[in-house]
Formats: sequence, structure tokens, C-alpha cells
Amino acid sequence: MIIKDKILEMAQKVGQIIIFVRTRISASMLHRSLVEYGYQVTTIQGAFKQEDRDTIVKEFKEGLTQVLISTDLLARGFDQPQVNLVVNYDLPRAEKIEVSSG
Repeated sequence: MIIKDKILEMAQKVGQIIIFVRTRISASMLHRSLVEYGYQVTTIQGAFKQEDRDTIVKEFKEGLTQVLISTDLLARGFDQPQVNLVVNYDLPRAEKIEVSSG
């Protein structure tokens, strides 16, 4: 069983979930895959107009969709009691940090 299948299995048991992805491309690919599996999915990202983002959040809060896929747009300050599972879908990137010695 692949990770995506396990996530979906858990989602059916717990209710609404938010899946965080790193890129818009990942969001689009995951969205298409989940729709093909028959899930009600909404995707939100910074490239959308504010009014579209507001509508997406409102519909999710009202329970019209089970799964919300988001880039880091909602990473801070999105606290919804009906969300029972949050998934970081993409593995974090290890970025090289340069340290200067003063």
C-alpha cells in the first residue's frame, strides 16, 4: 500500500484533512489523483485571487470538501476544529546554510 492510499484510508475514518505540499505542481498532481479516486478535494495556493481563496476556505469550513490541499499558504494561523488530520505530503528539503565566521 502506498502512502497516498494510507492517507486516504485514515481520512475516511477521521473526517476532514489538510495536506500540505511544497509546490503548486505537487498540489495539482495530488489533486488530480485524489479526484480520480473519487474524493471531494479542494486545492488552495497563493497564486489564486484572494476572493477565490476565501471561497475555498469557506467551502472547506462548511464541510463541502473532505480534503484540502495547500501550499504553505495555510501553514500558519489556520485553526479549524473539524480538521482531524494534517499531513505534510512532500518531504522537507535539506537546504545548505552557509555560516560566515565573522
